[in-house]
Amino acid sequence: YEENFQGTDAGFLRTVVKSWEGSLKPFQAIEVKTTALRIGIVLDPQEGALPKLMGPVKYYFGAALACGDQWQSWIHIDDLVRLLMFVLESKLEGVYNAVAPNPVQQIELTKAIAKILQRPLVLPNVPEFALRLMLGEMRAIALESQRVCASKIQDAGFKFNFLELESALED
Repeated sequence: YEENFQGTDAGFLRTVVKSWEGSLKPFQAIEVKTTALRIGIVLDPQEGALPKLMGPVKYYFGAALACGDQWQSWIHIDDLVRLLMFVLESKLEGVYNAVAPNPVQQIELTKAIAKILQRPLVLPNVPEFALRLMLGEMRAIALESQRVCASKIQDAGFKFNFLELESALED
C-alpha cells in the first residue's frame, strides 16, 4: 500500500491508523506541520515482535501463522532510527511508510528466522482460531496482510541499510 491508499476495510490495524492519524487534525487545523509514520514490524533483537517470533523457533516450536501467505512489512531498528532522524532533519511533512522496501510473506519471515537460528520448521501452521484465543484483536498484527510500499520515503532521499530480510535478521 502507498501512503495515499484509502482502503475500505474496517480491520483492527486500519482502525488504529485512522485513529492515530486523526489525532493530528487539531495541529493541522492551526497550520502546524505534521508527519505521520506508518511503522512496520520492527526487527530489534531485544524488544518488540522479533523476540516473540524467534522464541518458538529457537525452542523447535516454530511454525507459520495461519495460512502463512499474509504480507508483512518490516524495518530494521537501525533503519527506523535513521529514518526518524531523516524525517526531522529534512523537515518532511505528510504521511510516510516506515518500512523496508521488500515486504515478505509470513511463511518467508518464519523460514528466514529458522535459517538464522539453524532450526528446522516441522510443525504445522498455527491455526487462526488458536491465534484468536491467544491474542484477541492483537492477532491482526500477524494475520492482516500488509504489503506496504517504501517508495515515498526513498523518493525523499532516504537510503535503507537493510533492504532484504535475511541481512536484517543476520544483523
